[in-house]
Amino acid sequence: MVDAFRVTRTAPDRSSTGTDRRRGLGLMAVAIVLTALNLRTAVTSVGPVLEEIERGLGISSSLAGVITTMPVLCFALIGFTARRCRPATATRTCSRAPSSR
Repeated sequence: MVDAFRVTRTAPDRSSTGTDRRRGLGLMAVAIVLTALNLRTAVTSVGPVLEEIERGLGISSSLAGVITTMPVLCFALIGFTARRCRPATATRTCSRAPSSR
């Protein structure tokens, strides 16, 4: 009887090198810049059509101002909570911010 799960060779060593790390950081920077460019359109496109939004929804100028502020507040909230959260691969996904003791 042949053992179908017998290991015939070991996996190659995939330890992180300096080049791999720089490549990963570069890809992450590109992803952040592309995401920022994509989100910029959504944030800045409300201003030119604000009067149409006010008339269409029947809201006041004050409430329309709140609507234009919402993306900025959401970015601030996400930025604040992202600092406290670890990557999804960690055993605990969120923790307290590190103390400065």
